[in-house]
Amino acid sequence: MSNRCPDCEKFVSLTPVEDPEWNTEPEIDEDGCVTGELRVVLECAECGEEMKEAVIEVAITPDEIEGLSELETSEENKAELEAAVDEARDKAKREFLIPFESGIVVMDEGMLGEDEQLALEGAMDDAEEKVREEWAGECEFEVECTSVSIDEELQTTDRNGKPIKSARYMKKFYVVEMEFEIKCPKRDWSTTHIVREKIQASHFDDLN
Repeated sequence: MSNRCPDCEKFVSLTPVEDPEWNTEPEIDEDGCVTGELRVVLECAECGEEMKEAVIEVAITPDEIEGLSELETSEENKAELEAAVDEARDKAKREFLIPFESGIVVMDEGMLGEDEQLALEGAMDDAEEKVREEWAGECEFEVECTSVSIDEELQTTDRNGKPIKSARYMKKFYVVEMEFEIKCPKRDWSTTHIVREKIQASHFDDLN
């Protein structure tokens, strides 16, 4: 693993590119699984030539995402569903009664005949069924990576926790932290999830 820059024609220090590129943009499936592929690049500190790279395979399972497993069954969502049902039934009722109203008299449910009453109940039931079918469907998840940061870290202790006295034997790591916003607009729900990956400097692949 060489740090010799082909452009500068000398050994140089390397710095991580601050804005890594996604080989595959983060995606989330209908179950809440998040995937993506981030390319982390080290460049020449003097001329900016890309020298080394490492690829991070992002894989977040639904169980790792806070609040996702309770999303479908929370009391708050149940209350929202019942409110949506009530609103849909009221709207269906108002629309059904409009043709029966005159310019003076506003039609009331109790003024309907038996057939009209049955028809009104049917219209309200249909409206409720439509709302419940929409809510019963799968969540429509969205995901966005809102930030990526890269820091350097030295391993200053050995596997037994004893200090490493010589810098020569200290291992260098690059710590990549990715923040994701995961949401379901259909349920008016969102959360933040952080993925932290450590890549040893010697595990980067040479590009030149």
